[in-house]
Amino acid sequence: MIRPALLALLLASPLPAPAAPILAASKKAHAVAHLQNLAGKPVGIADFSTINHGLLIVFDLHDLPPGPHGVHLHVSGNCAAKTGFTSAGPIL
Repeated sequence: MIRPALLALLLASPLPAPAAPILAASKKAHAVAHLQNLAGKPVGIADFSTINHGLLIVFDLHDLPPGPHGVHLHVSGNCAAKTGFTSAGPIL
C-alpha cells in the first residue's frame, strides 16, 4: 500500500529545477550538416547546437582513413565535390 502512494506523490511532484533549462535549450538554434568526402560518399554528420555563450559541434564520423584529421568551417555550406569544395567560399 505504501508503494502506490509514493508513486502517486512522485507523479504529482513538479519537475526539479534543472529540467527547466534543458527544455528551454531545446528551442535554441540547431542545424545538421551531412558530410561527404571528395568522392561524394557520406562520411558522417556534424550537429550544431547553440549553447550558453557559444556553439556546440558534435561530429559523428565513419569510413575515414586512419590517422589524424582536422576540422575547419567555410562561409557557405554549399560544398560541391565536383568543384573540390571551392564553392564553399573562404575558410572562417
